[in-house]
Amino acid sequence: MIRSRGFVTLLLLLLMAAFGFGTYTLIGNLRTASTIARVVDPLKSKTQVALPGSILLSQNGALYKLQGGSFTQLTPANGWQQPAVLPNHNIVAVQRHSSYSNIAVLSPTGHLINWLTNFADPADISNAHWGFYPVPVQGSNSIFFSYDQQGAESYNVTFSIWSLPIASSPLTDGVQWSSPNPYQGGDVQPVGTPGGGVIYSKFAINSTTGATYSQLYYQASATDPGNYLTPPSANCEEPALNPAATELAMICINDTAQTSALEIAPISNNGTTYVLGPARVIPSAVLPAVPAWSPNGKSLIFLSPATKGAPFQLWVIQNPLAAQPSPAQQVTTGFNLDATSTPVWTAG
Repeated sequence: MIRSRGFVTLLLLLLMAAFGFGTYTLIGNLRTASTIARVVDPLKSKTQVALPGSILLSQNGALYKLQGGSFTQLTPANGWQQPAVLPNHNIVAVQRHSSYSNIAVLSPTGHLINWLTNFADPADISNAHWGFYPVPVQGSNSIFFSYDQQGAESYNVTFSIWSLPIASSPLTDGVQWSSPNPYQGGDVQPVGTPGGGVIYSKFAINSTTGATYSQLYYQASATDPGNYLTPPSANCEEPALNPAATELAMICINDTAQTSALEIAPISNNGTTYVLGPARVIPSAVLPAVPAWSPNGKSLIFLSPATKGAPFQLWVIQNPLAAQPSPAQQVTTGFNLDATSTPVWTAG
C-alpha cells in the first residue's frame, strides 16, 4: 500500500517525539554542525582522569570500552548504542537502523552471540518496531526493555516496558509490564531493582500547559499496578540505582528555564514498594544526562557538554553522597558521546 507524504511526516514526528522529550529535546536544540564537525577518535585519545574498572560508551554508532585511560572499540560503527552488562559479563545492546532497531547479546569483546528481537519488516514500515534501553532483570536470566508494540500503523508510537528471557526466541516469551499514557512517548529507561522489579520513566502531557513531563515509576512485577516515585512538578527521568539500592540518581528538568539538574535521593523499600526521600541537587556540568554509579557506589559518572552547544563528554563526581561532593571532573575531551546511551561502569 502506498503511503502519503503526510503519513510519513507524521510518523517521523512521532518518532522524534518519542526521543525528543526531556533532556533529549535540549540536546537537539543545542547541538550544531560546527560543534560536532571535529570529533576525536577514541582509539587515539587518553582520558584526563584515571578511573578504575571499565566503562562502556557509545559514539557514532560504535561501542567502546574505556579501561586504564585507553579505549578499545568493541563493535563496528553501524548503529550500536545503549549497552548494558549481563551477570555472565556478556553485553546486551541496541542496533539502531533508519526505521527499526533490534536488541542483541554480544560477547564481552563485542562479537555477536544472538539476536533477542527481530523488528525489521522491509516490505512494510508500519510493521517494523523499535526496541530500546535493554537492562538486566536482577535475579533473573531476562532483560527489561522499551518496545513500541502498537507500531506505526496505529499513529500511537508509544513505548511500554517489557521483560524477555535471554534464552527465548524473539518475543516468544516476552511479557508486557507497563501501561503507558497514549501518544505521550511512553515508558522508557528501565532500571532493574532487587527482587526483579523495575524503575522507569513514565511520560505524560500537562493538560493545562501542553508540556511533556516525566515521573519515575516503580513496579514490583508485571501484575503490580505500581506507584509514582516523583511528582509531576519535578519532571525527573533517567533513573540510576546505586549498587546497594539505597540511593537513586536522576535527571530533573526545568522546562521553563530549559535547564536540567543531576539529583540524588535516598530510596528505600517499606516492604510493599519503594519510596524516595528528599532529593538534592548535585553540582555538575551544563546539561547532565544519563548518570551511572561506580561498582562500589562511591562515584557517579554522567554525560554532559563542556559548554552549551558542544558535544557530550564523560564526567565523574567523586563522593557524590558527601555533604559537599567533589566538583565534577571532565574525563574526555573532543568526543561526541551518545547522550541517549547510559555509560556502564563495571569492576572488570
